[in-house]
Amino acid sequence: MRLKINPIATLLSSLLLISLLAACGARDEPSLSPTPPPSPTTKAAAETPTPSPAPTSSPTPPPTTPPTATAGDQPDPLTGAPAAYMGDFLNSQIYRPGDPPPRRVPGAVLLVDSPAGRFLEAGGAADLASSTSVSADDRFEIGSITKLFTAVALLQLQEEGALSLNDPLAKWLPDLAAEIPYGNEMTLRQLATHTAGLGEYERDLYPMPRALTDPAILEKAYAPEDLVRWVAENKPPLFPPGAPGQWMYSNTGYVLLGMVLEAATGQSLDEIYRERIFDPLGLERAILLEDAPIDGETVRGYNAMMGEYVDVTSWNPSGAWASGALAMSAGDLARFAQAVAGGELFRDPQSLAQMTDFVSTGQPRGFTGYGLGLAQLADGTWGHAGGTPGFGAVLIIKPDDGVIAVWLGNSGSFNVNPEELSALVDGWIGE
Repeated sequence: MRLKINPIATLLSSLLLISLLAACGARDEPSLSPTPPPSPTTKAAAETPTPSPAPTSSPTPPPTTPPTATAGDQPDPLTGAPAAYMGDFLNSQIYRPGDPPPRRVPGAVLLVDSPAGRFLEAGGAADLASSTSVSADDRFEIGSITKLFTAVALLQLQEEGALSLNDPLAKWLPDLAAEIPYGNEMTLRQLATHTAGLGEYERDLYPMPRALTDPAILEKAYAPEDLVRWVAENKPPLFPPGAPGQWMYSNTGYVLLGMVLEAATGQSLDEIYRERIFDPLGLERAILLEDAPIDGETVRGYNAMMGEYVDVTSWNPSGAWASGALAMSAGDLARFAQAVAGGELFRDPQSLAQMTDFVSTGQPRGFTGYGLGLAQLADGTWGHAGGTPGFGAVLIIKPDDGVIAVWLGNSGSFNVNPEELSALVDGWIGE
C-alpha cells in the first residue's frame, strides 16, 4: 500500500544521529542492526577505538538509583510544565498530511519514568490506511534493543554456571565455528561487545530501496544458520577477535549468541526470553516475532520512498532473531529497563557491572561505549537504539537519576536521535 505525501514543512531541529546501531538503507536503526554506514541519520563506522580488555574478574558495580516504579506500581502521572514539554516534543515528531517523509513518523509512543512521575502519551496513526490512532499500550518492533535481552539471558546463565562469557564460540557451536574465519578464537564476550570482527549481512540481504519494491526480499524467512553461513561465505572478517583498538557493530554476533543460548539450555529462544524475562517481569505485550506479524499483532510499519509511505509490515523478522526480532509495548520496555538498571534480573551485582563495562566504539558522538548489549552516551547515559523496516525505537536509562525514557515509532526511515532524547529528558529532570 502507498500513501501519497505532499512534501512541506521541516522537522524540529534535531541532533546528528551517530548512534551506535546502524540501519539499512534509509533506516536510522535496524532490528538487524547493520554495519554502521557513514550517514547523518545512521551510525558511522568505528575508527580506531581503544576497547577495555574483557574482564577476567568482574569490576565493581556502578552506582545506580533504582527507578521508582516496580512491578504492580502505578506511577503518578507527570504534570505541569514537564508534561507539556514532553507532549510538545512528541507532537512535533508526528506526521501530518502534507509533511515530507521521512522526517516525521506516522505514529509513536513516548514514555518517561522519573522520580517526578510518569509521562506516557501516544500520537499519530497505527494504520495510515484506516486512520487508526496509536494507543499507549500498542505493540511496536524494538529492533536492536533485543540485544539487551539476549545479553541479560547470557549473564543469567553465567551466574548459574551453565556457561562463561569467556568461553570460545567453538565450545558451544563447534561445527559452525569451524566454518567461520577465527571461529575457534572468538569468545562469547567478544561477540557480545562487537569486538569479534565478524562481518555483517543486513545491508546485503535487505538492500534499500530495492527491498521496498520487492516484497519477496522483505518477506523471505531465514534460519539463524543461514545468516551466519552467508556471512562466513561472503564477508571476510573485519579484524581478528579482540584486536586492540578495533570495534564494529555486528548483528551476526548476536545471532550466534542466540544459538549459544539454545545450545546451553536446550530451550528455544522464545522460551528463554519468556521464562527468564517476560514472565518474571510481567511483560504481557512482549513477543519474539519469528515470522511476519499477523494482522493486528503490531501497529503497521512504514518506510518512506520517493515522497511516499510504503507499508512494510510484512517484513519477516526471522532475519534478525536474537539480534533484533522482539516487539512489545512502551510500558513493557520501560519495566524491563527498570529491572536492568536496578540489577533486578541478576542474582549477583557483578553481572550488571560486567554489562556496563563499556568498550570504546571510537565515535565522537552518539553511543561512544558498548558493554554487553547495552551502549553508553558520552554523558554516561545508558541505552540502545533499534530499527527494522517499518519501525524505530530508542531506550535511554539515566542510572544516577532513576530516569528511563522509551521512544517507539512506526517508521523505518526516521528514528529519534538518542542524544536528543537524552538531552530532552535532562531538560526537566528535577522540575
